[in-house]
This record gives sequence, structure tokens and C-alpha cells, in this order.
Amino acid sequence: MTEEDKSRQRESQPGWAGTLLGAVAGAVAAVVVGFGLSAAFSAVGPALVAPSEGAHQSARTFLARAGLNLYAIHHIRIAGGGLPGGPSGAYVSIAWPITTWAILPAAALAIGGWLSGRLSGARGRHRFWVGLLSAVPYVIILLAVRGLFGLHTSALRFPLPKIAGVELEPGLLSALLRPAAGSTLFHGLLFGAIFGSIGALGGLRAIWRGLVRRDAFWPSWLRGAVVAVVLGQLIFVALLAAVSGRAMGAFSRGGKNTAPGELARGWVTNLAASAGWAYYLAHGVTLRADTAVAPGVPEAEPVVQRYRVGLLTGIVEDDKRKPAPHWAYLLLIVPAAALVTGGFLAAKTAGQPASRPALAAGFAAAYALLLTALVPCYTLALRTVITTQGLTNRTTASIGPSAAQVFALGLILAFVFGFIGVSVYRPYARS
Repeated sequence: MTEEDKSRQRESQPGWAGTLLGAVAGAVAAVVVGFGLSAAFSAVGPALVAPSEGAHQSARTFLARAGLNLYAIHHIRIAGGGLPGGPSGAYVSIAWPITTWAILPAAALAIGGWLSGRLSGARGRHRFWVGLLSAVPYVIILLAVRGLFGLHTSALRFPLPKIAGVELEPGLLSALLRPAAGSTLFHGLLFGAIFGSIGALGGLRAIWRGLVRRDAFWPSWLRGAVVAVVLGQLIFVALLAAVSGRAMGAFSRGGKNTAPGELARGWVTNLAASAGWAYYLAHGVTLRADTAVAPGVPEAEPVVQRYRVGLLTGIVEDDKRKPAPHWAYLLLIVPAAALVTGGFLAAKTAGQPASRPALAAGFAAAYALLLTALVPCYTLALRTVITTQGLTNRTTASIGPSAAQVFALGLILAFVFGFIGVSVYRPYARS
């Protein structure tokens, strides 16, 4: 590197003042834009946290619900207890799987990250670090204002599915819900770091250039793993959107009582989670649904219901088992295609020639770790505790992929199909 290049590189690095100014300004912008988007979508109907029927609709209630919705679509856990001093107590904790509305805070953070990079004066890859730093003031703001968005369950309505025929309706409980502090810290930092840095780099176009260039600052096997995960889930989003659209049309023509708008809201909201579940299922991972109800009666045994769906385990409801339908094995085509593409990209963009097994092994390890880390984002977890006259009823429910299977199955499939993708690009991947 010449002296001129070194001088240009030093000039592209912002000072501490510029870095902090850019990070804080971007974080503030992300919070404001995110809240504005949440409020706008809440006003027209499509939101994760919706008003209950007959609930009093004041300006304060609307703003609190919009704020609570913003936290919930970050995959932040919403929890709260009953009003103090009451004759009975209640506790509700809900963590939804990732929803389609996560695109709102993602877009807000990308805008904030772009602003951070511009204001800091950073250039090139240094913008990435400025965008990454903006996650810190972003989560500090979320923690500072989360107490403003408490609402009673009677004013809220949630899209919760049935698990093994059990209806989950925490809105019937008397509790004041707020975003949980620990979940806000973790998922606020996660969202802020990922999408803030994407915005700071220049958006999707800059990310694409970083994926296909050999001189990008992140390793090719990691790039291939990210592309494989994103591509596979986007394919399932498209497939499920097409199927859901046709089903919704048939449902509406059938004269059902459910309003078409409410039906569409539920499908759109759960589309991202459904695509993720289908993607895990296509790997052979078992999807688990469990409920446990412990009645507040001395010596009473909890009522447990289990439901399993998997290509390897079949369909299991309590003690009844039946094999998975034959057509379900066709789902494997989607992760296979995504993994071949990811392996090809890993070989094509590798900075130096490498053996095909080594490239495939690095790609497979990164893919399996990434797939395992995403399991909590595709898991619904509900917990309720009700205390009345000294008796306590407890209910726990969860839906999501089996974390114990994800790493092993992901590693095997990624190595096999990743090796095929690496081998396709023969000029750069030597034996």
C-alpha cells in the first residue's frame, strides 16, 4: 500500500465526535421512523397488536398500542401482571415468532444506518462500524421509553394459533402488558446491528456488491451461508403467499363469517413465521407444539398435549403417529437449491484458491450455526399464571422447530449440497 493510499484510508476514518454524532442521530431517526410506521399501519388495520372489539379508542391508547406493536414486531417479549391490590393475580408473557411486520423496524433501522454513515463522514467499510455502533443508542432509547407503552389486555387482540386444539387467548386475563427489559436489550441490539449496518453500507445494492466481490471484508463461506438461508426462506415466502392467496379467495367465495380483511391480516402477519417453519421442516427438522395446563387444585396432574410434525418423525399427536405424506419430501428441493447456490457463491467469491472439501466444510458449519441461532426467532412462547383465592393455574405453550435437530441436520445437508455447489464452480475450487 502506497503512502497516498494510507493517507486516503486515514481520511476515510471519522473521528470519535463524528462517529458518535452519526450513531446517535441515526438511532433517533430509526426510533422515530419505526414508531411512525407502526402507528401508520396500526391506524389502517394491519398490525401484530390490534385493538380488541369494543375497546375504548383514545389518542393515548392508540399511541400506546402502536408503541407496543413496534416492540412486538422486533420479536421482543411482551409481559405483565395483574393490577396491584386486586383480589386475584395474573401474569402473561408472550413472545411471537418473527412476523412479516418485522420489515417495518428493519426499514427504519436501514434509514437510520444510512443517516449515521452520512453524518459521520465515514467511507467504505468504516460505515459498517458506524452503523453497527448505532445499535447501542437505539436500544438505550427503546429501554428508556418502554414504560410509556403499557396497556391492559382487555384493550388488545393478538393473532395466536391453536395448539393441538387448545385455544390460546391471553386477552381474557386481567394484566397490564409492557415490553420485557431483557428481551428489549437483546433483540433491539440484534435488529439495530444487522439493519443499521446494512443501511450504513448503502442498502441492498451495497450488500449485493459485498456478496459477489472477492475483496469483500467478510469471508466467502459466511456469505454463501447467509445467501442460502435468505434465498431458501424467500422461496417459501413466495410459495406460501401464492397458496394463501388462492385459499383466501376460495374462503371468501365460500361465504364464511370471517371478514376478508381480518383473514388477510392474519395470513400476512404469520407469513414470515410460516415460511421459516416450512424451511426447517424441509431440512427434516421436527416442528414441535406443546401445551401444559396445571390446574390450581392440590395433587392435580398437569394436562399435557404434544403435537409433532416432521419428515423423519411423521405426524404425532399425543400417542398417535402417522407417516408424513409423500409429497412433503418434495420440500427438500428448496433448501437443496438454496444450498447449491450458497456453495457456488462461496467458491466463486473466495479470496484464495481452496480445496472443495474445506470450502464446503466452512460453508456448512456457518450455515448450521446460523440456522440454529435463528430457532428462537421462529418460536412462539406463551406463559400465563392465574391466582384466585389462593389457587394458582399455570399454562405454558410453545410452537417452533426442535433446536436439538437443527444443527446436525443443517450441517449434513449443507455439506452435501454445498459441496455440489462448490464443485460446480470448478475453475476456482481445486481438489
